[in-house]
Amino acid sequence: ESSDGDNPCRVVIVKSGSLQTLARRLYHAQRLFAGTQSLPNIHTQPSTSTSAYNANEEASIIGTVGVEEYRRTIPYVVQTGDRCVEVGCHFGTSTTLIDRAAKMDTIDTDPHPGIRPTYTGGCLGVDIGPNIIKAAKVKFPHVSFEVGNGFKTGQLARMQRTYFANTNTNTTEARNDQSLNRIYDVVYVDIGGLSGSEGLLEAVALLTSIGNSLEPRVICIKSLCVRRLATNLIPFSEVWNRERLARQGNNTVELTRTPGNP
Repeated sequence: ESSDGDNPCRVVIVKSGSLQTLARRLYHAQRLFAGTQSLPNIHTQPSTSTSAYNANEEASIIGTVGVEEYRRTIPYVVQTGDRCVEVGCHFGTSTTLIDRAAKMDTIDTDPHPGIRPTYTGGCLGVDIGPNIIKAAKVKFPHVSFEVGNGFKTGQLARMQRTYFANTNTNTTEARNDQSLNRIYDVVYVDIGGLSGSEGLLEAVALLTSIGNSLEPRVICIKSLCVRRLATNLIPFSEVWNRERLARQGNNTVELTRTPGNP
């Protein structure tokens, strides 16, 4: 009998291809920082280098809790030249940090005085509150902000065409990857109703919608329920592979032993 009372089951095994796929895409932020998990085809330690990415792969999802942990993922996720969006940007501090990490060293020169030049990478901050966006624009005038609803992914896609309009062949050469097939490279999500322990179904629905519509490389979400899911949802293939490798290691040790030399 379990001492937990409310949860007598130690393990629940579910036969589900969709859950298996989701489990393989989920990452716990603290495991990324510790190096026990690593994102596919991307630098796993803070770095300025870029690497090729298979645009056909589904987005990796990172669950974080708290502002500090949420922002700490930036050097692990954002590459120079990435087109990013933060959904639920509030007053824009996190958006500004993401924008700084994504900006290219060179920008497309705008010959028209008084008009802000368009960077080949950066971050757009989106929030549903007009007053919040107004304050963010005053506080960080060098960063782009727009009023919008993160659950309306078509709206986010149209914003990308406006704010990252100068993406061109030169950008392709600079990045040397397949990222131009995506609408956004990285999506950060900080929506209040998804930050607590409740709302898992709503969070997963939003993540699915963002992944299917915007096709980012990585989605980073500040949500306790998603980070808990990253802790508890384990694809059995990982367990099976660990046991298989352990057995192979034991067999190798047995083969290398000689009589009188245990």
